[in-house]
Amino acid sequence: NALPKMTFPGGLLLGCDAGTLNSSKIKGSHTAMKSGMLGAEAVFEALNKGSEGKEELTNFTELFESSWLYKELYDERNFGPAMHKFGNIIGGAIAGLAGAVQVMGRPPYYAVMSGLPQLVNLGFDGIGVAMIGRNHPIGIVFAAIFFGGLMTGGRIMQFDPGVPFELVRVIEGVIIIALAVPELRRLISRFRRKRKHEN
Repeated sequence: NALPKMTFPGGLLLGCDAGTLNSSKIKGSHTAMKSGMLGAEAVFEALNKGSEGKEELTNFTELFESSWLYKELYDERNFGPAMHKFGNIIGGAIAGLAGAVQVMGRPPYYAVMSGLPQLVNLGFDGIGVAMIGRNHPIGIVFAAIFFGGLMTGGRIMQFDPGVPFELVRVIEGVIIIALAVPELRRLISRFRRKRKHEN
């Protein structure tokens, strides 16, 4: 993951625009602020030397490369490309293991021996989680938390105010349809364009 050249005559490219996000920690505020602080330090030094702001601030590169920010970004430089290359495989493997535990159960009472009662509607939830998470390893985690909250909240609403649990299923269905319609529209328009080009 290469950073762009952060200095140019009369300015600096800093923060998120320069790609200082630490992908492995999913954090970028502290790195953006540190690059801003280093930029301010470089500008201050240049102004003290009598600069009028037209030349390139080469001292920023030295400040940046000697800071903890450079080391942090250098250490995680391969994380982003690795996630693009292997993210679906890793996410699929983790989801598969979680699914296996869900289906098989835990000892001493394995679900296989009790007729797999927990599999009811599991596929429907899985489709919803995959669609909301856009089949991305990180997105699926948040989608699963969202669906888990929806299911737990639905059960609480069923017992406390007396709202039927089927209403939660209706809401899930509406979410899935709302997410499927744009994708379906895109597929139909692609099919129409293909037919138009063939004719």
